[in-house]
Amino acid sequence: MTLKIIEVLSARYLMEDHSQIGFMTNCEGFTDVETLFSARTDKVNQANNNLCQAWLDAGNTPTAFVEPESTATVLTQAEERRNDRREEFFYTLDKMNSIWYDSLSSAELSELTAWRTAWLDYPTTPSASRPIRLSMFDKDLRLV
Repeated sequence: MTLKIIEVLSARYLMEDHSQIGFMTNCEGFTDVETLFSARTDKVNQANNNLCQAWLDAGNTPTAFVEPESTATVLTQAEERRNDRREEFFYTLDKMNSIWYDSLSSAELSELTAWRTAWLDYPTTPSASRPIRLSMFDKDLRLV
């Protein structure tokens, strides 16, 4: 359904190269409706295009293009480090089973506990260096 434009309120460039203009309009029964020139040639769309063109022809100028704000999420250092830890554990601790764990010597268990603790503290300690993977893990495990 195409709404019939009653008046054009303003316009803005939607593309940096000014190839597309969005018009803020009032339509029958609706206010503040953004519309574009339509490629359709039916009577209502043609009338709407004519109103928008008349607004431009009257000397009105669309406002400048404004680059939309990025919606990309910026991770904090702690979040990046948590993700790093999650991946490291995925390729190391999470792959190990109880038989492997039970076969570790007390020295290896102490080393593993210290390494795990270092990883758990890593996200919340900005000055901490990334813990180095222990030699007890298979060399075939993906290195990060």
